[in-house]
Amino acid sequence: MRKGVRLIALVVAPDGRPVDVVTAAYAGINAALRDTCDQGYEFADGEFEIPDADPERTYRVFFVAPDKHLGGVANLKYDPADNPRVVRLQPTGVIRGRIGSPADAPTEKANLMVKLLLSPERKDYTRDDLMDESSNMQSYAAILGRHYFDHQGQPNERGEFQLDAMIPGVGYYVMAWKDVRRFSELVWDLKPGEVRDLGAVKVSEPARRDR
Repeated sequence: MRKGVRLIALVVAPDGRPVDVVTAAYAGINAALRDTCDQGYEFADGEFEIPDADPERTYRVFFVAPDKHLGGVANLKYDPADNPRVVRLQPTGVIRGRIGSPADAPTEKANLMVKLLLSPERKDYTRDDLMDESSNMQSYAAILGRHYFDHQGQPNERGEFQLDAMIPGVGYYVMAWKDVRRFSELVWDLKPGEVRDLGAVKVSEPARRDR
């Protein structure tokens, strides 16, 4: 068994100043830090660390500072010559849209879920992938933790939704449903500060084979 190492990073804003509070998450964070079920964990003064990191593993770490509208993703591997490594955050993006029925009427009390794709791999994720807790996805609400209130209560009574604090440069699975009707879309290549408008999306009854 390899001996663990202390992998550290300095998380800074675009101006180079350390971010006072940043939420970070990666696959297995609950085992490395505490029992958080891979939820986001807050770090102060820009000082991120994995105290017992595998020196041969590359950690894909997601960072978000919702209050400052900053986020980013970094692939971190222990290197004694570059420890701590500097991770510079960028402005977060927005994903918005409007959920309607096939007749384009607003769908009241529709449910909305956003999952972050842990891997940069592009593929057609299936509904089984979405529902599999051991899959390549993580609830973005869980990563945001106490900031989840920004995503609650959406969509509104007009079927509109606006998801803030979205980390640029990663993939998301956006899913809406009402009863058996549903809509899903993969969102890729969200740029820093971008407002990605999905437009009018319609929840519809799936084909029988997909239910």
